[in-house]
Amino acid sequence: MVSDDKITLQAPFTLASSAKRWGAERIVLDGVQNHLPGDTGGKTVRLKFLVGGKWRPLSDAPATHKIERIEFEDDGRGFDYRKLGIIYSDKPDDVVVNGNSNGAAGEFGEGLKLITNACLRSGIHIQIRSRDWQATPRVEKIPLDGKIVNYVFFDVETGLPAIEGSRTTFSNPSRELIENMLAIEKKVLLFRPNYSPIYSGQGGNRIADDSGDIFVKGIFITSSYRKRTLFGYDLNLDNLPRDRDHVEQDDAGNAIGKLLAECNDPRIIHTVLSKTLDGKSSSRSDGNEFLETRYIPTEWKGNSGYGRDISHPEIWKKAFSDIFGASAVVASGREYDQLARLAGYEVIAGDYSFCRFLGRCGIGTSESVANSEDSFLTADVDHRNGSRINVKETDIGLSYRASKWGKLRIALDAVSNHLPQDSGASSVKIEFKVYDKSRQVYKWVSADELEQQEIANIRIVDNGKGYDSGHLAALITDKTPGSGVGQFGEGLKLLSTAALRLNIKVKFESRDWVAQPFSGIQKLDGKDRDFLCYRILSGVSPRSGSATTFGTVDRETADIFKKLDDFVLPLRIGFKPEFSCASGSLFCEDVLKSVPNGSVFNKGVFITNEHANRALFSYNVNTEDISPDRDGISIAALQASVTGIISECANREIISTIITAANKHRDSPLLEFVDIHLPDHIAQVWKEAFYSLYGQNAVLETGMSSGMEAKHQGFEPIKLNTGIENMLHRAGVEYDREVITEGLNAHYVPLEELSAHERAILGKFVDVEAVLGLQNFDNVKVFDKVCTSAGRDLTAKRPGFWDGESINIRRDMLSSLVSAVDVYKHERGHKETGAGDPDDKFRDFFENYLTAFLCMAITQPQTAPTNIGNALPISFSFDGATVQICPKDGVVDGTMLRIMEEAALGKKKSFDRALSWLFGKQTWVEQQVSVKVIRPDNATEMLNDKDKIALLRKVARSNRLEGGNTQAAQAINQRKSVL
Repeated sequence: MVSDDKITLQAPFTLASSAKRWGAERIVLDGVQNHLPGDTGGKTVRLKFLVGGKWRPLSDAPATHKIERIEFEDDGRGFDYRKLGIIYSDKPDDVVVNGNSNGAAGEFGEGLKLITNACLRSGIHIQIRSRDWQATPRVEKIPLDGKIVNYVFFDVETGLPAIEGSRTTFSNPSRELIENMLAIEKKVLLFRPNYSPIYSGQGGNRIADDSGDIFVKGIFITSSYRKRTLFGYDLNLDNLPRDRDHVEQDDAGNAIGKLLAECNDPRIIHTVLSKTLDGKSSSRSDGNEFLETRYIPTEWKGNSGYGRDISHPEIWKKAFSDIFGASAVVASGREYDQLARLAGYEVIAGDYSFCRFLGRCGIGTSESVANSEDSFLTADVDHRNGSRINVKETDIGLSYRASKWGKLRIALDAVSNHLPQDSGASSVKIEFKVYDKSRQVYKWVSADELEQQEIANIRIVDNGKGYDSGHLAALITDKTPGSGVGQFGEGLKLLSTAALRLNIKVKFESRDWVAQPFSGIQKLDGKDRDFLCYRILSGVSPRSGSATTFGTVDRETADIFKKLDDFVLPLRIGFKPEFSCASGSLFCEDVLKSVPNGSVFNKGVFITNEHANRALFSYNVNTEDISPDRDGISIAALQASVTGIISECANREIISTIITAANKHRDSPLLEFVDIHLPDHIAQVWKEAFYSLYGQNAVLETGMSSGMEAKHQGFEPIKLNTGIENMLHRAGVEYDREVITEGLNAHYVPLEELSAHERAILGKFVDVEAVLGLQNFDNVKVFDKVCTSAGRDLTAKRPGFWDGESINIRRDMLSSLVSAVDVYKHERGHKETGAGDPDDKFRDFFENYLTAFLCMAITQPQTAPTNIGNALPISFSFDGATVQICPKDGVVDGTMLRIMEEAALGKKKSFDRALSWLFGKQTWVEQQVSVKVIRPDNATEMLNDKDKIALLRKVARSNRLEGGNTQAAQAINQRKSVL
């Protein structure tokens, strides 16, 4: 409908169009965009509030309840009212505003119509004014297919005074609309006081603030990317959805990536790097990637001519180094990252695309580092087409048994895997890689060929059966128990972890693979833990046997390998232990130069010298009972091995060394001081060694007294460790007590085989007893040969001996009274005192009697024999008969009679001495005294010497028991004056 000054236009949308998405916020944002310079071509846009008939600017906005109207106003070119009835836009694609290129916010021609719908639904009156017209919307109900549809119409009044630009006025504003209008500076950048973007790119894109919100051409669109962006962005985007309430991720991300790729502001680059890279993870903790890092370009124009230019790579590179340090590199993937860490770099992780971008900026990556490390992994390895690298992880932490492994233990375990019993090899070599200056090449040489060259690498090679790379990660061993050095399946793993901890490069080669250990990371209990991994290059040209190569060789490591043959016996050319058997072997300290005596080897490989102060020799044992670190063996296990070795050792020199130590250090806890039952042929060697050391008269000392007794008798007592002493005794070496009295085996001569002279001499022992004042002792045996229980002939050394029951006298001692009495009184002293020759008690026995005899001789005058015919006979009754003691010649020794008088009077001590003296004076009895026995029938019997002595002994014993013979005492008393 058309008239001269009023026109009605039907809007292209019904009242319900976009009802759910367009509210007060959308009215404000889309309302203002129609007045922005990019849309109108103007220079300014104003927001005004009518209060009390006066318009106020935003800066002087009154309280909410006083606002009557709100109006947007610009100074642009205006627009034709007919656009209200069609969907059409002729806004320019690109407008330069304040020196920045920025297209129009509106692009489809829908905004003004949808704003109108939203106002009508909210009861807000809206009026649009531009050039010489103004339009007011209204709703008209129109039937359509049986339904009533609310259509929007614009009543346009034309022919009005022309204005500059355009205006949108809102009357009867709702509280929600007013609040959004008053807060417009949060959603429309143009209304922010003194607003300036953080950074502006060449394509109209800007970093607006740090809110994380997305603006498009200055108008807020969405906050849905706040957790995935570092800044708030004002993007120059087209093709937004009609409702302008969101941006597709790819559209926003690409715009942001392009903006960062051309950024030259170090502050922004620092922020991006520090907030998106943490060295640990490749994404944020909430699982959402940063748009800045995901969409930043990873390719740039080069020889290929495609991709984007990165404007300032040097700024990114410097910022990365400033933040993370010169040794930091960008993560490229798990395998490369761990290999880079092995090389000593700090690996900084982040979004994969961003890490690629940083690599394009010239920042080092773990992949580039890993590629540079390939020179060690592949050195001296023949590659083939199809060779590939893969990573094998283990469950072994890098700190596993860390305190036990140093460089020596690494070298020992490395070489042990190549020894014949483990590898099946017939040849094992240690080689050193040095530079040949004359030929200007590197070459491998043996330790003997080394000069003063710098050592680049060290390797151990064998020609054995090789092994599968699976053994690197598996805690398993297929070695027969007892056959090889290895037994736990841990050696390669412990060697690898120790090498990583000490920054020693090592690689393993066998069959068609070569592997290098590195530290991998696993997360446990929320923490990153270092675990052992292997980088394995497989598909290389096959090799025979296996090799272990060290690529980090300092002076200490080189010195260890140069003298490794001291620690690994199979490497020592010409090595031969002093003795070997199934239990192991032993050798002396002068064989090895670097290892102290008393060291312990297991199956040829050095274990420990912690027991050195307890061993005479070094031992190579053959046992499974060692620590997993191969650096210790329990004292019980070592003792068992040493005992097994000694029990089979017939080496006289070794045995002599042990016996000598058993004498010098008998109380020391030496491992060699064992007590075992030796085979007869070995026991004989021990016996011979003992006599060779100490002489044929040597015996085993069991105590000071018995030892002194044996020494007194011409033997050499040797005090030894108890265990060694027991073994020697079982081998036939006598104890000292055995050669003194105990265990002597004598051949006795029956009394009837003795000559009359020999029997007469035996009879003189009664006189000895009398002189000594002892009880008559009649248990005397005569022998002609005596041996120890071990068979040693002691006849020449034994003129007599006391065996605890009898006095034993050698037959040839009865050839003279002097020799017989000398032996008898000596052994009688042993019987009486129970002491040995050197004992003070034994010596005192004889000294006391000598003192008594000397005093007696001094105090009583020595007279000639006294005629005491009137003093004898002495008569007394005994066993019903009368016994008369008469002098043969009428003369008797006065001292003898005095002693007899005291004895007869019952003076016990004197009587005991008298008896001893009497029976020690057997010769006197035979020569001076006759004894006559008168029977009750008056028959008289003169006793011969033998019967006479026997009778006197019986009388003496009777008197001693009964306290004296009264009749004899009276008879002697009557003659006291004579005596």
